[in-house]
Amino acid sequence: MLGAGRVERIAPSQPLSRPFEQPKVIMMAVRARFFVQGLLRQAWDPQAVEVTLSAVSRGEENRSWAAATPAGQIKMTIKNPSAASWFTDSLGQEVEVTFEKAAPPEQP
Repeated sequence: MLGAGRVERIAPSQPLSRPFEQPKVIMMAVRARFFVQGLLRQAWDPQAVEVTLSAVSRGEENRSWAAATPAGQIKMTIKNPSAASWFTDSLGQEVEVTFEKAAPPEQP
């Protein structure tokens, strides 16, 4: 008897089943919630803004997010003025980030 009352007959050439193994779920994307923690400008390029995002963990509304992603940080340097302005305006605010696998580059 295996698992939750299942009975299996296994021939010698068959691999054993794994009744406690979770089925694999194919995920198309992963979403996480972060907040814009900080902005830093460097003298080497005043146009560039280093943005730091940290995983949310504060507040009742973020309990499920914090359980799934209790800690994390993303840092990126942005030189696009419009994107840098968006993050500057979002300082201290929560944002959602979606991670998706990128398509492989086309071969010439």
